[in-house]
Amino acid sequence: MGLGSPGGLELCASIISAGEAGALLVGMRDGAGPSSWMTASNVAYSATDIAFGLGVGALELGKKGDTWYAQLALGAMAIGCGARAIEYAAGGKHPFCANSGLLAVDILKLLLAAGAVAAALLGK
Repeated sequence: MGLGSPGGLELCASIISAGEAGALLVGMRDGAGPSSWMTASNVAYSATDIAFGLGVGALELGKKGDTWYAQLALGAMAIGCGARAIEYAAGGKHPFCANSGLLAVDILKLLLAAGAVAAALLGK
């Protein structure tokens, strides 16, 4: 399984998704309390990224990455990333992608998740 295989793309998407979201969730609070970025939607985005990331990673490691439910989770992950990119472009008050660095990681996750789904659908 290489990076270009569906399994490699799935693992990369899952690791980046769960890792980044976990770090962001922890960083939503500082010594003074919750940051203004800690909105209900941003907490929900982080929680779903962690859940989808861990789920997809576990399925791939359990040799079930080619199942319909793994592909559904990857598709949901890609849709969530797309929604966040749109939120950023629309200039939301506290978008999940609060800066260009977070947008770049979000687009990377979108490309990896969508690429894994496309590769699986094409049988590659």
